[in-house]
Amino acid sequence: MYEPKGHYAPHYDHLFAHSDPEQRDWWMKHFGNRIATFLLILEKAERGGATVFPLLGRNGVTVQPNIGDALFWFNADATDERERSSLHGACPITAGRKVAATIWVRTIGQELLLPCPTGDSRSYLFEQTFL
Repeated sequence: MYEPKGHYAPHYDHLFAHSDPEQRDWWMKHFGNRIATFLLILEKAERGGATVFPLLGRNGVTVQPNIGDALFWFNADATDERERSSLHGACPITAGRKVAATIWVRTIGQELLLPCPTGDSRSYLFEQTFL
């Protein structure tokens, strides 16, 4: 929940490189890193509170979702390398409040749901997975 003047500085949901075993906590050992984020908007601020992706596209992307809208983005590629453009933050609330629910999709437990691509994961097409 973000109250007036509340914000969240730009950050990554992907916590750290998968190859650093000293930084692994219980969650990382059992569930893995955050490969994707699902953000559901439950209450929209009267003013402010947009979610911004400053490294996405040429000039960044700002999203001002409505109640019931959901945002979904990948935090890492198929090799668990951080997706640089997933840097995001929440703009300050200037009136009202923003309430959102976050679900992080973790790496462990996902590996058997879909076949993984070989080679460059960015060229893996939606049609190859679902058709």
